[in-house]
Amino acid sequence: MSLKNKYILKELLKYFIIFIIAFTIFLFFTDIFSGVLAYFRNHASFPWQYYFIRLPQKLYTLSPLITLLSILFVFGEIEKFREIEIFEIKGINPQHILYLFFIFGLFSAILFFLIGNFLPKNKTSAASFYSNSNKYIHLASQNFVFWAQKYYPEKVFKNVVIITLTKHYLKLYQSQYAYPENNTFLLKNGETRNLMNLSIQPEKFINYNLKVSFNTQNFIDFILLNVRKTSFFKALLILKEMEKVGFFPKSKWINLYEKIAYPLLNFFFVFIMLPLFYNRSTFSRFRIFILAIVLSIFAYSVYSIGIALGKNNMLPWAVSPWLFHIFLLFAGGFYFIKRRF
Repeated sequence: MSLKNKYILKELLKYFIIFIIAFTIFLFFTDIFSGVLAYFRNHASFPWQYYFIRLPQKLYTLSPLITLLSILFVFGEIEKFREIEIFEIKGINPQHILYLFFIFGLFSAILFFLIGNFLPKNKTSAASFYSNSNKYIHLASQNFVFWAQKYYPEKVFKNVVIITLTKHYLKLYQSQYAYPENNTFLLKNGETRNLMNLSIQPEKFINYNLKVSFNTQNFIDFILLNVRKTSFFKALLILKEMEKVGFFPKSKWINLYEKIAYPLLNFFFVFIMLPLFYNRSTFSRFRIFILAIVLSIFAYSVYSIGIALGKNNMLPWAVSPWLFHIFLLFAGGFYFIKRRF
């Protein structure tokens, strides 16, 4: 690696670390200030640990802005000292600098992808949430419907309704409790009814072993899965296992794709540099900061719109997390081709 490459990458890393430290201090003291106000106004508790846990998530959210600021500041320094012109005089392609920016963007994307997979998790479990709230559980595939009023951490479902469909019958199961074991639900205190012949009276039971086509532990993991608080590979494994038996919740798949799409904004933000790079635009540091914030707000808005459109079936779910990436790719590609030809 040449000395010039090392210098540019070193400067990028320097500003990257500076902005991470600056935003960390700013976010921490903002949280502390709001916590102190809440303490004096409402006599609320002052959870110091909570503020430290939230910091990595907030930095993760701001990561594209941090990457863009680092690149803009380094580009400003390079342009200030006319180093691009020096490259051209020496016969070196100035696009080499742009390639270094893309390499740095890729490094930042990988780094924050890894950080996003190891963020501190909230200790409140999904099982406790379902047992303490009024939110019921409802899942459906083409041949299996499951509804339960509550789920308890002891792996017990309460007030359960299950509908199974085969080639020969459509059957309803209602029970007070359901205990999952391997490929079986042990139903207690309920009744079963053939929905294809309602003239037949329902059959009461105290215990009933209902065999299913999937592992019930995978089913529980699927119900309790919070994709945003689970590592990408673990969430992917759970979703793939349940997809095999017909469960395909688009919202959870969108959230899974977000865990890749959002960190990759760090890489795709480099496309924003193309007009500035080719037009040799120079800005003061204050204007660079304002420009980065405005561009980031626009990017977050388009990204959020894509997610919302996907969850509301107004955009293909597999495309929705990538809406802004596609926009930048086409805009950057069009600008690059226009410059070349």
